[in-house]
Amino acid sequence: MRHLTLIIATSVALIACGQPQSIAAAQGGNATETQAGYIARCTRDVIAQNPRAGEWAPAQCQQQWETIVAAGPMAEAILAAAPVSGAADPATLRTRLAMIQWDARPEGTLIASGRLGRALSVQVDRAGPSLNFYWSEAGAAIPYDVLGALRGRGAEVTMIGCYTLGMGENNESYRVAAAGHAPFALSVYGRMAPTANANSFYNVGAGLSGQLQTLAQLRGEDSSWNATCS
Repeated sequence: MRHLTLIIATSVALIACGQPQSIAAAQGGNATETQAGYIARCTRDVIAQNPRAGEWAPAQCQQQWETIVAAGPMAEAILAAAPVSGAADPATLRTRLAMIQWDARPEGTLIASGRLGRALSVQVDRAGPSLNFYWSEAGAAIPYDVLGALRGRGAEVTMIGCYTLGMGENNESYRVAAAGHAPFALSVYGRMAPTANANSFYNVGAGLSGQLQTLAQLRGEDSSWNATCS
């Protein structure tokens, strides 16, 4: 059973990293795909990649669906904050993002801070500016797939680059294009806890400046960036 769990977790990570055809819609909000439709399509995709996956593919796809659903509120907030053109005014986010429980006073030099649900810390940073989400838990599997949730809401999500920091740890950069919004940058950092008492992390940052970096620019800052996570 432990071996099977490892296989499922590894396969989910491979599908989630820069593979648009294997990630589908989230439930609720502006999502467009049902749970049954997603699991059926995801199962076909997994088996196409690994013909021996028939036994465990449906369970893997159910797990993946649940992470997409969990990331739905985050995707809704990102799309609500994304600029229509040019740069967004981060000072307006407190009133525009009613789904976030904002602190009466932001932490430090932040424009705003708060929580989305019980697990996600939210910050609006002057640097960028950017809208950022932070999750961590000791020994836990990452419960979110914001890429799938955005794609399920009609957004085109394209990987710009990936910086692999170690086994189960990536820093990823994406270009997101959604109807009614200018393309914007999205960063996703994920780390699966290597041991039961270590922390897993999932950090998502949506750029509000209207600026996008290329892979060449990322490599200019650090040559470890690559076009994919493989």
